[in-house]
Amino acid sequence: MMNFIQHHMGKFFLFYLLIFTRQVNADIFVRDDIFTQPDIKRFSMCHAHGCKTVEQLSLTDTQWQKIARHFTPAAQSAAQEREQIAAAIAEFEQIIGVKTNTSEDKAGLFKSMGSAGQLDCIDESTNSTTSMPLT
Repeated sequence: MMNFIQHHMGKFFLFYLLIFTRQVNADIFVRDDIFTQPDIKRFSMCHAHGCKTVEQLSLTDTQWQKIARHFTPAAQSAAQEREQIAAAIAEFEQIIGVKTNTSEDKAGLFKSMGSAGQLDCIDESTNSTTSMPLT
């Protein structure tokens, strides 16, 4: 009897998965109002929690140079590169924050949730995805 159960357990489990579960797909966050091929003269930035507000922005050459300077000299290690990326994103957010009224964004989500100018995880991840190809 035990051999019968062990032999058919895999089939039962597969049957269960097919009948009682539904297909799950990754939700890729792309919308018509978010540029998916950004450059410094045209990119999207989200804010207002859950990307409720999307602004189409640009950087001047001077603003771009302030961001790009964080990558000179070239990183000699992965740790240095992570530091450079963090510094560049911080500079980017300071420049953009003035344009989007998000310059007072506080670290962490829950303490300032719902506050004007606060970015949530959707805003932050979308903006990081947008800004990384620029840098």
